Amino acid sequence: MNHTVLLGMESTKAAKQKQYRIDNKDAIKAKQKQYNIDNKPAIQVQKEQYNIDNKTAIQVQRKQYQIDNKDDIAEYKREWNINNKEKEAAHDSQKIYCDACECYYRRGSMCSHMRTKTHLANTSQIQN
Repeated sequence: MNHTVLLGMESTKAAKQKQYRIDNKDAIKAKQKQYNIDNKPAIQVQKEQYNIDNKTAIQVQRKQYQIDNKDDIAEYKREWNINNKEKEAAHDSQKIYCDACECYYRRGSMCSHMRTKTHLANTSQIQN
């Protein structure tokens, strides 16, 4: 066989494979999903091992991404803050009842409430 005929055969095979993937898209996705469910523990172990083995490379890649896309990331954050301002304000202003102090505090100030003297004193009394 000459080289051009071989290339033609490969492209025909590739075209058939591509058409098969298009025709059976849902079945392939279902098989992949089932495979992931069946092999979840093994996949998790592989991911963890990969992350351990490539920790420095991953960190370098993330830093480089942050540097390369600094303007895009800043613009996305600005847009997100503008679009979700009301949603964030509503979330932060939700009132939560503290059983230890018998009072309400805002969700946005949860950390500061947990560090107050009265809360710390009340929680230490409950533990004793």
